[in-house]
Amino acid sequence: MNTNRITSLFGLEGRVAIVTGATRGIRRSIAEGFVARQLDGATVVVVSRKTEAVNETVHTFGGIEIVVNNAATALSQPLDSRTAEAWSKVSDVNLRGPVFLIEARSPSCRSGLIALAIDACSRHDDRMGKIVVGIDGSEGATHALKWAANEAKLRGSILQIVYSWQYPLYVTSEPIYMPPPDKDLIIKAANTTAEKLVTEIGLAEMGVAFTIETPQGRPGPEILRLAADAELLVVGSRGAGSVREMLLGSVSNYCAHHSSCPVVIVRPTE
Repeated sequence: MNTNRITSLFGLEGRVAIVTGATRGIRRSIAEGFVARQLDGATVVVVSRKTEAVNETVHTFGGIEIVVNNAATALSQPLDSRTAEAWSKVSDVNLRGPVFLIEARSPSCRSGLIALAIDACSRHDDRMGKIVVGIDGSEGATHALKWAANEAKLRGSILQIVYSWQYPLYVTSEPIYMPPPDKDLIIKAANTTAEKLVTEIGLAEMGVAFTIETPQGRPGPEILRLAADAELLVVGSRGAGSVREMLLGSVSNYCAHHSSCPVVIVRPTE
């Protein structure tokens, strides 16, 4: 056995490694593992899976020896509503993407070594990240939902949409009997509003997995409760109105001061 030959094959001295989809989990660990070996002379490039990224890497470092492909996508639509276009997108990203990535890399070979790892199934495992977005049916909530959806697509995260509700508060000058509101109708109205926003921004067509939660309670505390294990919380800068904010406090301000995860406050475009 030629041990020197085997060692040279697995050594990283002078080699350039390109890693895709390295935002979290095993994919990030792979990239960090290569970075840890930079002391051995390795160069690590973390990129999206695009031909331009490969070309730029070749132009900058003179070639690529190691390709680790992890970027992938998956269907989020219910089984009875999946379209041919959605299936084609998954096929293009998960199957054709790695092939074309290697083809783009081939002319830059400085040696015969190619390391290819495909991790197309990991985005729906238990380690998949979660982004929480709070909405209330306002224009600001629409902007927040759009931003959160794009970020979830970029990260490959589940999007949890939260629309909290409370029983209406009545103030009268004299005692008066008011029948209790129908809880089921309130929850239905909250779900309808959330689903309308989902349809408005085309969330299903984006291929983002999402859930809708309609908890009872004040928006700030309820959003933070559901975002306790989230990687990111997104809220709008302006909600249902200044009067409600004066009475209940700003939801975005509350979340920014009490959240245990990073918070993004989305301002509406002028």
